[in-house]
Amino acid sequence: MAKQKPKSKLIKPSTAKLDGKSYYECYYCGGRVNASQAVIKPIALQVAIKDKDEGTTKHVTKYIERPFHLDCLQKYVKERGDIDVMHAENSEWDDVYQYFKREYMKVPAGVSFDKRFPNTKIGDYIANRLLGLRTGQFMPHGTNTRVIKRGYSFKEILNTLKYCKRSVDYARETVEFTDLKHEVNYFMRIVESKIDFIVMRMLKAEEQKNRVDRMLKQDNKMKQPEPKIEYKRKGTGKRKVEF
Repeated sequence: MAKQKPKSKLIKPSTAKLDGKSYYECYYCGGRVNASQAVIKPIALQVAIKDKDEGTTKHVTKYIERPFHLDCLQKYVKERGDIDVMHAENSEWDDVYQYFKREYMKVPAGVSFDKRFPNTKIGDYIANRLLGLRTGQFMPHGTNTRVIKRGYSFKEILNTLKYCKRSVDYARETVEFTDLKHEVNYFMRIVESKIDFIVMRMLKAEEQKNRVDRMLKQDNKMKQPEPKIEYKRKGTGKRKVEF
């Protein structure tokens, strides 16, 4: 018997009143979309299910309906099918996670969180806190963390982590943390307080780069020599004289 596709259950990320009309939060961009104009699409999400009796956690795929703007849905479908984009984001995410692990939590390369901090599952907690930044949430509950425009990009997160390292090092030496989660959340608050500043710096740097590129292109055009026009003489060159 063929497997049946799991039934979707509509979960409204945000329902409120706007000018007397209910609205949703677009899954792709995070902007508001009126309920009457929203396009609903089932999205495959990895959901963690905890077994309290066995003390284990397993991840299963569930199809959950999410609301989109029409143009946002088209972008989402296109980008989800772009393998290069997906691979790039996976690589950038690994850079973010490994930097936090190495520079913030002082776990050496090749050593896992489970080995450094046994029976704490702090690695999973850190991953969820960082992915929460990616989706603009505390933790990414029921939200894909790839190819969406809400929240912050992994490049923006990594640059902010690097910018905040001195503040984090100082906090590690001066603050008494009650446990590992307290330490991680304290570090994340430092990062969250600076990330918008870093995003603006990155945007200005990109604008400056584009401006310089345009100037160089224009300068190269002006320096190009004008094409030579070859003059061709008409006739044989011999002067005819009639008597």
